[in-house]
Amino acid sequence: MPTKKTNSKEHYPAANITLPDEMVLLLKDLPEKQRNAVRDIINDMACACLWQGPLPPPGLLKSYNEIIPNGAERILTEMQRQAKHRMELESRVIPEQQRQSRRGQVYGLVVALSFLVASFILIAMGFGLFGTIMGSVDLVALVTVFVIGRQQIDQEYHETYPY
Repeated sequence: MPTKKTNSKEHYPAANITLPDEMVLLLKDLPEKQRNAVRDIINDMACACLWQGPLPPPGLLKSYNEIIPNGAERILTEMQRQAKHRMELESRVIPEQQRQSRRGQVYGLVVALSFLVASFILIAMGFGLFGTIMGSVDLVALVTVFVIGRQQIDQEYHETYPY
């Protein structure tokens, strides 16, 4: 049998929940000290279940102010400091990763072209079989690198966006 929600004073703003009538009746029978302890437990459990994202719900932030002087402000200040730090790191790390990627592509191109030039020189010198093998291996290696790189990009995309 489903329980009905009540509009009694048993509302927990930090968790934004209202207790069912049966629970309100049970709580009224408890001594005040035990009733307050049960309320705190219910409130903490509800917040733990409903809290999503980096910020606690406003009611829970208010509770931090009751426990620690300026607790909510401290939490928000620390989050802002951490966000600023992360953005500064990203502003340095991402451009460096891009430079490394470009540098790797240039080095790869130089190596691949060197092997192709060497294979043409071998063919021109009369070592057609060796030149052809060297050029073929070079081209197969290049194609393999691009295919594997593309598969990794696709795999990372699907892991990031599984839907």
